[in-house]
Amino acid sequence: IGLEQEATDITCYSINYIPGLLQTEEYATGIIKTVAPKMDPEIVQQRTEARLRRQQLLDEDGRPRYHVVLDEAVMHRGVGDAAVMAAQLDKILQTVRNDKAIVQIIPFTAGAYAAADGYFVLLEFEEDSNLWPIVYIEGLADNQYLQRKDDVARYRETIEYLRGRALNPSDSIALMVEMRKSYASR
Repeated sequence: IGLEQEATDITCYSINYIPGLLQTEEYATGIIKTVAPKMDPEIVQQRTEARLRRQQLLDEDGRPRYHVVLDEAVMHRGVGDAAVMAAQLDKILQTVRNDKAIVQIIPFTAGAYAAADGYFVLLEFEEDSNLWPIVYIEGLADNQYLQRKDDVARYRETIEYLRGRALNPSDSIALMVEMRKSYASR
């Protein structure tokens, strides 16, 4: 959380779910319950609230540039019912329309592609800060933080590769709108 607040740029890639900074309350709760089905409901609520508080970062002046690359599967992998998914896509579309994020979708038509991990975030900071770029990799048992120049460079290269495979931002919006319509009609 502290690293997000200090970052000037946040780039996120996900093949499995919508990143926390873009999740609705219902979607966040669904993801947390799915990842830890035996978690105490009170802790689920606390984690959901913490995730939603983190999103205030995108409303602040001087917010970081936020770029998200999602595999199209994320939109098809439902969390909750069709109404939850429609609301989730509405939230992403509104965030994009308010210039708080850039979202690109890697469509199924792009075929197979290589990515370092199923979910990672590159956090970058002001050059004059004491912080170096960090790659955060979320795992089931633990999380990794990579700071070595070679590691960061490899993830930057992967991000550029993923952006090249993804639809441009306006075509990504069009695909999200179509998926939203599909969920709304169910």
